[in-house]
Amino acid sequence: MNRSLLLILCLVPCLSNAGGTSWTVPDSSLELALGYRFNFFPSSLLESVFSETMPIRAHGVGLELLSKKQSFLLFLNVQHDFSAIKDGVWVDFEGESKHSEIDLSMTSAEFGLGFDIALPGTPVSLTLGGGIGIGVLSGSLHLVSTDPEIIYDEYKPIPPILPILHLFIAPKFTIAHCAALRVEFGFRDLFYVGLSGALVLPR
Repeated sequence: MNRSLLLILCLVPCLSNAGGTSWTVPDSSLELALGYRFNFFPSSLLESVFSETMPIRAHGVGLELLSKKQSFLLFLNVQHDFSAIKDGVWVDFEGESKHSEIDLSMTSAEFGLGFDIALPGTPVSLTLGGGIGIGVLSGSLHLVSTDPEIIYDEYKPIPPILPILHLFIAPKFTIAHCAALRVEFGFRDLFYVGLSGALVLPR
């Protein structure tokens, strides 16, 4: 079966109800979502270790398959993250200063479960849950001392595998019989905010 025919078959249940004016959260559905996440680590927590740091930031793009029955849901997520940490100086409280060049990325897979709590008579629900997974890291971490009297120039080893722990809460808005938007807030090894759009196939 070619991809175009498969897409048409997926959209038929959606288009057949597109003229409706009352969209509510379906009791059971299969969802395919594409999302973006902005990952960060609060600078206030870094200040307990470093007197001067660069902000820890990363961008993530993911694809998620979600199965919902009543309020219970299961999901499988595949995501790619890449760091957005600028080159700069890190100084600890002992005064040791190093210039960092960070170029990291991670591809991960995750399995999780949660609950989707619908607000009766509205197209809005609240999704919350969590998951565990594994990520494959790649890239480099280069540190150089900024003190001319200290010779330090090292590429730090990067662990090839990173465990994933994920907790989230996300308001979800059903914007059509077959489509939904989700605003995400959570922790997935880093804190994040995100936005995803889903194709919803009621069952």
